[in-house]
Amino acid sequence: MFFRNLFGLFVIMLFLALVVGVLLMPRRGYQTPVDVREVEVEDVHKVETPFVGRMILPEASDIEVLENSAGRDMEQMARFLQGRAAGLHWLANEHFKKAWRHYRKRTTVPDIHARLILSVDSMGVFQVDSIMSDTDDMDLAAHLQDHIKKYWRYRRSTSGKTDFIVPFIWTSKY
Repeated sequence: MFFRNLFGLFVIMLFLALVVGVLLMPRRGYQTPVDVREVEVEDVHKVETPFVGRMILPEASDIEVLENSAGRDMEQMARFLQGRAAGLHWLANEHFKKAWRHYRKRTTVPDIHARLILSVDSMGVFQVDSIMSDTDDMDLAAHLQDHIKKYWRYRRSTSGKTDFIVPFIWTSKY
Protein backbone atom coordinates (compact mmCIF):
# COMPACT_ATOMS: atom_id res chain seq x y z
CA MET A 1 0.00 0.00 0.00
CA PHE A 2 2.88 2.33 0.73
CA PHE A 3 4.38 1.84 -2.72
CA ARG A 4 0.99 2.29 -4.33
CA ASN A 5 0.57 5.78 -2.78
CA LEU A 6 4.20 6.84 -3.18
CA PHE A 7 3.44 9.27 -6.00
CA GLY A 8 0.65 10.96 -3.99
CA LEU A 9 2.93 11.32 -0.96
CA PHE A 10 5.64 12.81 -3.19
CA VAL A 11 3.22 15.46 -4.54
CA ILE A 12 2.03 16.36 -1.01
CA MET A 13 5.64 16.66 0.27
CA LEU A 14 6.54 18.83 -2.72
CA PHE A 15 3.57 21.10 -2.03
CA LEU A 16 4.52 21.42 1.66
CA ALA A 17 8.13 22.25 0.73
CA LEU A 18 6.87 24.94 -1.62
CA VAL A 19 4.64 26.46 1.11
CA VAL A 20 7.54 26.47 3.61
CA GLY A 21 9.80 28.09 0.99
CA VAL A 22 7.26 30.85 0.35
CA LEU A 23 6.77 31.49 4.07
CA LEU A 24 10.51 31.73 4.71
CA MET A 25 11.07 34.32 1.96
CA PRO A 26 12.18 37.74 3.16
CA ARG A 27 9.32 40.21 3.53
CA ARG A 28 11.18 43.24 2.14
CA GLY A 29 10.56 43.76 -1.54
CA TYR A 30 13.23 44.15 -4.15
CA GLN A 31 14.91 47.54 -3.92
CA THR A 32 15.95 49.18 -7.14
CA PRO A 33 19.57 50.29 -7.23
CA VAL A 34 20.09 54.04 -7.11
CA ASP A 35 22.18 55.60 -9.87
CA VAL A 36 24.50 58.20 -8.34
CA ARG A 37 25.94 59.50 -11.61
CA GLU A 38 25.32 63.07 -12.66
CA VAL A 39 22.54 63.49 -15.19
CA GLU A 40 23.38 65.85 -18.03
CA VAL A 41 20.75 68.49 -18.57
CA GLU A 42 20.17 69.28 -22.23
CA ASP A 43 20.01 72.85 -23.33
CA VAL A 44 16.34 73.42 -24.03
CA HIS A 45 16.97 76.60 -25.99
CA LYS A 46 19.44 74.97 -28.37
CA VAL A 47 18.11 75.29 -31.91
CA GLU A 48 19.17 72.69 -34.42
CA THR A 49 19.76 73.80 -37.96
CA PRO A 50 17.23 72.10 -40.21
CA PHE A 51 18.26 70.21 -43.33
CA VAL A 52 17.59 72.39 -46.34
CA GLY A 53 19.70 70.50 -48.82
CA ARG A 54 20.98 72.65 -51.63
CA MET A 55 18.72 75.62 -50.89
CA ILE A 56 19.67 78.99 -49.50
CA LEU A 57 16.42 80.14 -47.97
CA PRO A 58 15.00 83.60 -48.64
CA GLU A 59 14.93 86.00 -45.70
CA ALA A 60 12.08 88.39 -44.99
CA SER A 61 14.19 91.30 -46.22
CA ASP A 62 14.83 89.51 -49.55
CA ILE A 63 11.15 89.39 -50.51
CA GLU A 64 10.02 92.32 -52.63
CA VAL A 65 6.30 93.02 -52.30
CA LEU A 66 4.68 94.33 -55.47
CA GLU A 67 1.07 94.38 -54.30
CA ASN A 68 -0.58 93.42 -51.01
CA SER A 69 -4.25 94.25 -51.40
CA ALA A 70 -5.11 91.20 -49.29
CA GLY A 71 -3.38 92.73 -46.25
CA ARG A 72 -1.28 89.67 -45.48
CA ASP A 73 1.52 89.81 -42.90
CA MET A 74 4.74 89.50 -44.86
CA GLU A 75 6.74 88.20 -41.87
CA GLN A 76 4.44 85.19 -41.68
CA MET A 77 4.57 84.86 -45.44
CA ALA A 78 8.39 84.86 -45.27
CA ARG A 79 8.38 82.06 -42.68
CA PHE A 80 5.93 80.12 -44.82
CA LEU A 81 8.12 80.58 -47.90
CA GLN A 82 11.22 79.46 -45.99
CA GLY A 83 9.48 76.24 -45.03
CA ARG A 84 8.26 75.63 -48.55
CA ALA A 85 11.62 76.54 -50.08
CA ALA A 86 13.35 73.96 -47.90
CA GLY A 87 11.30 71.33 -49.71
CA LEU A 88 12.54 72.48 -53.12
CA HIS A 89 16.11 71.23 -52.67
CA TRP A 90 15.50 68.08 -54.70
CA LEU A 91 14.23 69.91 -57.80
CA ALA A 92 17.70 70.87 -59.00
CA ASN A 93 19.20 67.37 -58.79
CA GLU A 94 18.64 66.59 -62.46
CA HIS A 95 20.02 69.97 -63.49
CA PHE A 96 23.22 69.43 -61.52
CA LYS A 97 23.62 65.90 -62.91
CA LYS A 98 23.46 67.32 -66.43
CA ALA A 99 25.76 70.21 -65.52
CA TRP A 100 28.46 67.94 -64.12
CA ARG A 101 28.72 66.26 -67.52
CA HIS A 102 29.53 69.60 -69.17
CA TYR A 103 31.77 70.97 -66.40
CA ARG A 104 34.01 67.94 -65.83
CA LYS A 105 37.17 69.99 -66.11
CA ARG A 106 35.98 72.43 -63.48
CA THR A 107 35.88 71.62 -59.80
CA THR A 108 32.47 73.18 -59.21
CA VAL A 109 29.27 73.79 -61.09
CA PRO A 110 27.74 77.27 -60.93
CA ASP A 111 24.88 77.76 -58.51
CA ILE A 112 21.36 78.42 -59.75
CA HIS A 113 19.95 81.84 -58.92
CA ALA A 114 16.24 82.20 -59.59
CA ARG A 115 13.75 84.96 -58.87
CA LEU A 116 10.10 84.02 -58.93
CA ILE A 117 7.25 86.46 -59.33
CA LEU A 118 4.47 84.83 -57.34
CA SER A 119 0.89 85.85 -56.70
CA VAL A 120 -1.40 84.51 -54.01
CA ASP A 121 -5.11 85.03 -54.56
CA SER A 122 -7.78 85.37 -51.88
CA MET A 123 -8.24 81.58 -51.76
CA GLY A 124 -4.55 81.08 -50.88
CA VAL A 125 -3.59 79.48 -54.19
CA PHE A 126 -0.11 80.32 -55.50
CA GLN A 127 0.38 81.22 -59.14
CA VAL A 128 3.81 81.55 -60.74
CA ASP A 129 3.72 84.62 -62.97
CA SER A 130 7.33 84.53 -64.09
CA ILE A 131 10.61 82.71 -63.43
CA MET A 132 13.84 84.63 -63.96
CA SER A 133 16.88 82.39 -63.73
CA ASP A 134 20.53 82.36 -64.74
CA THR A 135 20.11 78.92 -66.29
CA ASP A 136 18.31 77.99 -69.46
CA ASP A 137 17.11 74.63 -68.14
CA MET A 138 13.42 74.63 -69.05
CA ASP A 139 12.81 71.32 -67.24
CA LEU A 140 13.80 72.91 -63.94
CA ALA A 141 11.44 75.83 -64.55
CA ALA A 142 8.59 73.50 -65.50
CA HIS A 143 9.13 71.26 -62.45
CA LEU A 144 9.31 74.30 -60.20
CA GLN A 145 6.13 75.80 -61.62
CA ASP A 146 4.23 72.50 -61.38
CA HIS A 147 5.40 71.90 -57.82
CA ILE A 148 4.34 75.36 -56.64
CA LYS A 149 0.98 75.16 -58.37
CA LYS A 150 0.23 71.71 -56.98
CA TYR A 151 1.51 71.83 -53.40
CA TRP A 152 1.71 75.41 -52.16
CA ARG A 153 -1.36 76.79 -50.37
CA TYR A 154 -1.65 79.70 -47.97
CA ARG A 155 -4.39 80.91 -45.67
CA ARG A 156 -7.39 82.55 -47.25
CA SER A 157 -8.00 86.26 -47.06
CA THR A 158 -11.24 88.17 -47.32
CA SER A 159 -10.37 89.77 -50.64
CA GLY A 160 -7.49 90.94 -52.78
CA LYS A 161 -4.26 89.30 -53.75
CA THR A 162 -0.58 89.46 -52.90
CA ASP A 163 2.15 89.75 -55.52
CA PHE A 164 5.82 89.48 -54.60
CA ILE A 165 9.24 88.52 -55.89
CA VAL A 166 11.16 85.78 -54.06
CA PRO A 167 14.81 84.86 -54.70
CA PHE A 168 15.83 81.21 -54.54
CA ILE A 169 19.38 79.89 -54.72
CA TRP A 170 20.33 76.26 -55.28
CA THR A 171 23.95 75.56 -54.44
CA SER A 172 25.90 73.00 -56.40
CA LYS A 173 27.22 71.29 -53.26
CA TYR A 174 25.40 70.32 -50.10
